[in-house]
Amino acid sequence: NSPWRSTVELINAAATNRNGTDTLNITENIVSSSLYDTNINVTNTVTVNTIDIYYYLSNLRGIDHIDLLVTDTQGHDLEILKALEQYLIRNR
Repeated sequence: NSPWRSTVELINAAATNRNGTDTLNITENIVSSSLYDTNINVTNTVTVNTIDIYYYLSNLRGIDHIDLLVTDTQGHDLEILKALEQYLIRNR
């Protein structure tokens, strides 16, 4: 019965700067798994869907302003920021 339940949407895709697929490198320590090939105890790889975060927010959800952005994308944060560049420039 969380007040956020109606505003949270789970998407089975990795947020990035393009739509398609990519390889997720699964590591021994699962919190270190990443789209980047870190060569740090990779135990498995899996193909995952990717979604362009800008396209998703602007075209699929109609969001034109971001007040707060929190990411935890295992080193992929810069790509997320690059994808959202238009939001950042428009709303600085």
